[in-house]
Amino acid sequence: MRAERVAARCIICGVTGIYVYGLRLRGRFICANCERSIVNSICNDYSYSLYINGLKKIWRCPGA
Repeated sequence: MRAERVAARCIICGVTGIYVYGLRLRGRFICANCERSIVNSICNDYSYSLYINGLKKIWRCPGA
């Protein structure tokens, strides 16, 4: 299976680029770096609230 390159903007960090790896939720893209950071974050970290707010954009407003 060959990896496909996708031009997208990450809903969490806002970086637009050509990605090979990442995650799509409800038509929105999360880059592999942000995905990894979300998985490895601890709930009392400052960055955790940033990830939560980024994910809220996906669930509350699909057109965001």
